[in-house]
Amino acid sequence: MKTAILGLMTHTPLHAGSGQDMGIIDLPIQREEITQWPCVYGSSMKGALRCHAEGVFDKPDERVNVNLIFGPDADTANKEKGSYAGALNVGDARLLLFPVRSLQGTFRWVCCPANIQRLLRDIDYLQLADNFPQLAKIKLDSLDLNNETGGCLPAFSHEPAAKVYLEEYCFNTMQQPLENIIALIARFVDNRPEFVQQLQEKLLLIQDEQFAYLVQHATPVHAHNILDDQKTSQNLWYEETLAPETLLYAPLQATDTRQKGSDKKADWVLENIETALKHPWLQVGGNETVGMGWCAVTLLQGVA
Repeated sequence: MKTAILGLMTHTPLHAGSGQDMGIIDLPIQREEITQWPCVYGSSMKGALRCHAEGVFDKPDERVNVNLIFGPDADTANKEKGSYAGALNVGDARLLLFPVRSLQGTFRWVCCPANIQRLLRDIDYLQLADNFPQLAKIKLDSLDLNNETGGCLPAFSHEPAAKVYLEEYCFNTMQQPLENIIALIARFVDNRPEFVQQLQEKLLLIQDEQFAYLVQHATPVHAHNILDDQKTSQNLWYEETLAPETLLYAPLQATDTRQKGSDKKADWVLENIETALKHPWLQVGGNETVGMGWCAVTLLQGVA
């Protein structure tokens, strides 16, 4: 088995819907059941990757390779009178950085010890630690987050110990050594040379409880309306989205292909995914025709 991690930075609003009505929000986004953190389910991610690969490998002989990687579609399965599992396992896209409106600098990226720790565990189970030399230097227990509304700014931030306003909340902050966390996060966005500097200016590490509240209540909600013949507006529905500048990551695991008689190995599977993502943009979720769901992607594989 070969493994990789796919980083996704949203460039436009992203709506991966859960299909459930939650009170005033008619179309909520997908969330983890226990934490209620936003996510994109693995089935949605796999569908987006397959659709993208079909656009890249559009010749008849190449479509056979798409089926080997993702599993056969219904027509292929019926024609061959059989079915087989795909060779690419795609996990949920998990939240790493969440953008929140701020009075200083337009917005802040927030994260918390819980989601950083989960990222470290994911890297460990994917056996990709050799690709992330920053891991051994990250000491989350040394950070001072005891204050109920406290937060940590990077030590080289332009704003020394000060108050930071997120939405309607005020956070008392202090500068902490976050350079290793920044170096780790920056690996997931390799097509923005200015990203490290932006993290130094905008990153804020907050408590797990504060993070959980913001990611549940600070997501954008869009009203969809229609004008009748009298030019009177009528509300159709409210739709929740993930805002641009949200950073997610999804674990990938490749196995040898499972079609009977195929000799393609796990390395071949990841090589084809890398080729498909040479143009580093992927559309995820619904409303593609109105420009939603476009993400800049970064594929991180193990060191050979």
